[in-house]
Amino acid sequence: MKKYLMAGLATAIFTSSFLQTGEAFSKQNEASKVVTVEIQQKITNDLVIKKVAQWLKRDSYISRGGNYKEGEYKTFRYKNKTYRYLSKDIDTKKELINYLTKSVTTDYAEQYIKDKGIIVHKGKLAQVEADGGSLLQWNKAKAKYDSTIGKEKIYKLTVPVGDTGQYEQFNVSFRYVKSKGWKISKAPSLVTINLDIPFNINPAFIFFKYLFVDTNVSKAQFTKPHILDVDMFKQGITKLEVRTLTELARNEKQVEFAATFDVELAPNYKGSLNKGKNQMFFLIENTGEMEFKIVSAGTSPHLKRK
Repeated sequence: MKKYLMAGLATAIFTSSFLQTGEAFSKQNEASKVVTVEIQQKITNDLVIKKVAQWLKRDSYISRGGNYKEGEYKTFRYKNKTYRYLSKDIDTKKELINYLTKSVTTDYAEQYIKDKGIIVHKGKLAQVEADGGSLLQWNKAKAKYDSTIGKEKIYKLTVPVGDTGQYEQFNVSFRYVKSKGWKISKAPSLVTINLDIPFNINPAFIFFKYLFVDTNVSKAQFTKPHILDVDMFKQGITKLEVRTLTELARNEKQVEFAATFDVELAPNYKGSLNKGKNQMFFLIENTGEMEFKIVSAGTSPHLKRK
């Protein structure tokens, strides 16, 4: 009888001890969950820099089409432009959205796809064949809290521009997404827009310089592919020589240049240029990449001279 009593007592003590341990573990676990949520909801300068740097890596990855395996890179012609399919890991909208929303909100991801001119062709995502780069060193940026507007926190980032000793400042907006943490909710925007363009990085100059050397470089000078069909433009031109590139006017966000150039044309040329002297106007914006981009091009000025 004593043996059973002792055994029962021992069992009771063990059970009680186990329950106490279980309770303590449960409380600890709950505490750790609370801490985890607090960490996700707290945004710091270091976290801002980390998230922006990660996002720009994703943007660069998409801009070059992804990571192609051998034999995977394929192009096609559509509306007089050369397109390439995105690499297999991001060639459906679902895959691309999933990839983007690791860094940005869903609504910004949708807008990003539109702004990039990404289309669906034969069931797969594709983009105009062009490559770009950035001199901005986002991983070396310094962040400072600026303001809160609604559910968004805005930070001001000061970013080194390559090894030039110059800096660009951007406003970056963040929004907290439940159970996913802080996400970038808008494209980084310049705080102060610098429109003083060094000649060697003027996109109008680069456009002409590489027109017959590397068309993809010329295409990359435009913010969107539809601004000028580069392949169609150069068709039938046998020689082109730029004579002048002059600033005409500017406003708070844009600067306009006039380019005069001479061309020689093939006998069967069907474009809008004339043999000999021609003039074009390029409206340019600072995209924050210290590379500047052409937002419009044509044969008539866009801005009024002051």
